[in-house]
Amino acid sequence: MVGFQQQESLSPNQKILAGVVSGTVTRFVTQPLDVVKITTQLTRIKSDKVTSYKVARYIWRKEGPPAFFKGHILGQIHSILFVSTQFYVFEVTTKYCYTHLGDKHKRIQEFCCGLCSGCLSTVAVMPVEVVRVRQMIVRDGRYRGLAGGARAVYRRGGVLAFYEGLGASLLQAHTAEYITECFEDITQEFGIEKNCILSITTDGGANIVAAVSKFLGNNKKRIPCMAHLLNLIVDGALKNNAPFLELANRVKAIVTYFKQSVNAMDELRAEQEKAEKKEGQVLTLIQSVSTRWNSCLDMLERFNTLSTIVAKMLAAKRNAPDMIASSQLNVIRDVITLLSPFKQATEDISGEQYVSASLAIPISNLLQKGLEQGRPSTSIGVAVQKSLLDGVNAKLRPLEQHVLLAKASILDPRFKRIHFNSALAISSAITELTTEIRMEHRRRGQLSPEVRVASESENNSPSPSLWSRHEQILMDIASTSGFTSSTSGGMPAELKQYLDQPLLPRKGDPIKFWTDSRHFTPALSEIALKYLVPPASSVSSERVASAVNLTVPNNRSRLTAEHIKMRVFLLSISEKYWLN
Repeated sequence: MVGFQQQESLSPNQKILAGVVSGTVTRFVTQPLDVVKITTQLTRIKSDKVTSYKVARYIWRKEGPPAFFKGHILGQIHSILFVSTQFYVFEVTTKYCYTHLGDKHKRIQEFCCGLCSGCLSTVAVMPVEVVRVRQMIVRDGRYRGLAGGARAVYRRGGVLAFYEGLGASLLQAHTAEYITECFEDITQEFGIEKNCILSITTDGGANIVAAVSKFLGNNKKRIPCMAHLLNLIVDGALKNNAPFLELANRVKAIVTYFKQSVNAMDELRAEQEKAEKKEGQVLTLIQSVSTRWNSCLDMLERFNTLSTIVAKMLAAKRNAPDMIASSQLNVIRDVITLLSPFKQATEDISGEQYVSASLAIPISNLLQKGLEQGRPSTSIGVAVQKSLLDGVNAKLRPLEQHVLLAKASILDPRFKRIHFNSALAISSAITELTTEIRMEHRRRGQLSPEVRVASESENNSPSPSLWSRHEQILMDIASTSGFTSSTSGGMPAELKQYLDQPLLPRKGDPIKFWTDSRHFTPALSEIALKYLVPPASSVSSERVASAVNLTVPNNRSRLTAEHIKMRVFLLSISEKYWLN
């Protein structure tokens, strides 16, 4: 085990020697691959035909086998120096922390020690790394040998040239690795085995994606946070439209005028009271926040609602900003119509008290169809519509190919297969479900039973705008012979009968459906409950982070980590459990 421990038989020097040997052997084995990788990355021909094999063959024919070991001596020096520094610094710092601080905050101490050792090791080997990389990619002999390469680098930019790219190297030294270690610590603390982890929902940050891949061995179990995807789509569509930004800034200036004027706010309230609005129904203008696109939508919606009163008041004010034209109000109405489904989708996908994984594909399909069928009346509205549709096609359409989300949608009795655009995605998901059902039956030692579960009656209550197209799809299916698919061949009886049943109303509870079906379809129910549980967004974890900020105010700086955990846990418990 790396790092200082009380009961340890190996001395620090023995650990350093072991690290040096492992680094030397690893560098010798991977050096040819490193040369091929860097040569491939720097080739000027950008084509799928440029493969690593062809690059390796080209190097072999052009320069011979020694070319694969260009910079190898520097590579060995790099490995030995890096590993030795890292092992030694980590050993010394962990010993110092244990001696002076104890092991009360062991994880924080180990993280700080690892960060320190990684950064110092990177700084120590950076000059060697700069010369080594130049030896591998420059073929004219300027960087031949350690001394010659060092002189060439120094002549090019002085001492600072040896530390080009140091910032990126320091960041790379600990981000993904540290997150991976946190995953390992959490699973060990709670006794969770990796093979029991079904999915991890994260945003698209490069460090967290790399950490999940490193932790689980691949990214197939990573569910992209749909709330972040929706935010990226809308944020990109609005920020890339200069005419809309100009209009939004004009609206924001009007709102700012009212926010900064007490008299204007009082008059706005008085005008609404004249229209016989009660005190609790009086509205105020909403200011947008640059970091949240939905606040811009809220501002536009409220401004559109109060536009008649606002226009009347601005016309009577001498130093007030000009009211926007009626044609610009039409732009605002177009944008509100386009963005409202995205706001509702974000709210629906961010819930904690209901199934959300199965909502990802239906919401993606409904947003796409809504944008395609939309008819904005202004040129700016058309431009925003196109940008949103491009974003949906680029970021949300691929969710169909995510097997976990596809299985969740198929196993949700409210949706099943009706929101898929790709027959191949349906076939792949059903094939995997078929295999899992048969494995579950073999494990249970029983045959697939028949299904006799009755579906609930359709709920005819009015639907929100986002889901109105879902209701229309159900009506279209009901008016035809039903939803058929060519994927039923070789399908287990319980899965086929489940897919042939009528859809559950959208307000129905899929968890209750499968819980009630356990007696008739024990295998399929078990599998369905497994795939319906994962969240489709990481918003719930962000709420926990916000809860920590609320739990630990500035005047409570002496709270220990254990007390913070207890307070956050108690804060997360529903009120009904407190009252009982």
